[in-house]
Amino acid sequence: MGFPCLAADRAVLVPRLVVFVHVAGVLALALMAVYTLGLHCESFGCMGIGLMWMAWAVLFAAWLLFGLVSRAQSRKGSAGLVKLYGLAVRAQWLMGGLAVLRWLLK
Repeated sequence: MGFPCLAADRAVLVPRLVVFVHVAGVLALALMAVYTLGLHCESFGCMGIGLMWMAWAVLFAAWLLFGLVSRAQSRKGSAGLVKLYGLAVRAQWLMGGLAVLRWLLK
């Protein structure tokens, strides 16, 4: 047995929670990138800055994979959630492209 109303609430709550977790992760990646851009070799060490960017790239790739998989799962959800996912994934792609562009130009 079970409570049907709780199952319905869970079916709505879980996709929303996953969307907001993904959006929060994208914002955290953006803040990490801005913080790392502000570091100077004198204060943190050039090797430390390189390690920060490497950690950022690994987190970026893992979070993008999470976003793409969960976005594919959310296609069954509401139109608002799908739009928010699309916006978050596009913002993450843009952030990654800007990071690569900065790396190539520097």
